[in-house]
Amino acid sequence: MIDYTRPIPCTKFINQSFTDQLAHIGSEVEEASIAYGDYVADVYKGDGDQQTKDKAHLAEELTDIITAATTALEMLGCDAEAREALQVMVNEKNERRGYWRDKDGRD
Repeated sequence: MIDYTRPIPCTKFINQSFTDQLAHIGSEVEEASIAYGDYVADVYKGDGDQQTKDKAHLAEELTDIITAATTALEMLGCDAEAREALQVMVNEKNERRGYWRDKDGRD
């Protein structure tokens, strides 16, 4: 059974070049940047209803980045177990660097 709560690599693209996949990640980042601009514009205009929609769109675009990166990791031969181990490693590194703070900005 597929666990839809975790990023699933888009295996349709596994055989494309890695350079193409990196370009795809870049295009997803660009889409997120545009979505963020839309969201900020709505905040500035005070348009609460559209702001809510654009915030959801931004969240979707950011999740697309995660999925595209997951596909790139799969292309490198990193299965779900390897990706989990990598995430633990990165989380531990970020913790050591002091990147985690509470919502009030305290360590």
